[in-house]
Amino acid sequence: MEVYEKIKSYYPNARLANLYVVDRAEMNAYAVGRNKLGITRGLIQSVKPRVLQSIMAHEYGLASNDYLWNALYMASVNAVFWSLINASAMFVIIAIFVLIFTLFLTSGLLSGIARGIMNVYRLWVRMGLYIARFGSRSREFRSDEIAAVIGYREEAIEWFYLLDQINYKAPRGLLDQLNQTHPPTPERIANLEKY
Repeated sequence: MEVYEKIKSYYPNARLANLYVVDRAEMNAYAVGRNKLGITRGLIQSVKPRVLQSIMAHEYGLASNDYLWNALYMASVNAVFWSLINASAMFVIIAIFVLIFTLFLTSGLLSGIARGIMNVYRLWVRMGLYIARFGSRSREFRSDEIAAVIGYREEAIEWFYLLDQINYKAPRGLLDQLNQTHPPTPERIANLEKY
């Protein structure tokens, strides 16, 4: 309740969240949209109370931005849009394949063209996922900042140092970095040190 009161004093439109305790040993917390927060029993038992409050402030930041609902909405709009594009384009593609198939029935050109089209499509889908993940990392930074602004800066940094010791694995290459849904822990610490 203390975390909510602090958030409410800075962000008057924040709503009280329902908090669910998940009976698992791992240390995790999450926002599941529409002001629902989850926290594992392992996290509750493993960190100091103020560190736990900083984590909950971060999760409130995600929930108050309706993170999950925005993501689902954007995914739904995107799915409908691309379904329409794909449906109309599919007719053209089928017509082209029929034409190519009749012209090059005995050559390997048809399979080469089909593989090329599939590779371009896979690249397109992958790029969309990378863009969505980049937005996710940006929301994580903003939620970290909310925890800092309402008075949990030191505790959030303490949590990130602990998190870094527990499971930080530096991304090895560009694709590893693009696949992250959370920013690298050292970047999150550096961002919080500005506050």
